[in-house]
Amino acid sequence: MRLTVGLLERGGRTILRVVKHITKRAVDGLMDLVGAGSVVNTDDFRSYTHLGGDGWDHRVVNHSLGEYARGDDHINTVEGLFQDLGQRLDTFKGVCKGNLQRFVSIFQFNYNHRGLNPMGVFTELLRTILYTPSIT
Repeated sequence: MRLTVGLLERGGRTILRVVKHITKRAVDGLMDLVGAGSVVNTDDFRSYTHLGGDGWDHRVVNHSLGEYARGDDHINTVEGLFQDLGQRLDTFKGVCKGNLQRFVSIFQFNYNHRGLNPMGVFTELLRTILYTPSIT
């Protein structure tokens, strides 16, 4: 089974990764991209409990106690993003494990460029292809 873990800046961009297990290590790999002092909202899943001690303002909503928001502290935006991703996957009746990260990356690209017109999206796609170093 593969899972998707991600970061979502409210009103901004997202970063999504496919992982086998949502572990502290997987979370830390994403958190390397978050500036110190940033507000980080999560639920009470155990792989997130260490974030407050690592330089971020970690705010937790306790889903296990039925809490889903505390003022402006919530994870509804990222949960909505994952729901949209799931609906896209349903459209294709799922994808094979080998292509899941590619699919998630395309979804991430489209989300991050959602405000652009088609020519702007095409320009960003070319920029991404031409200026992103390949990992081999």
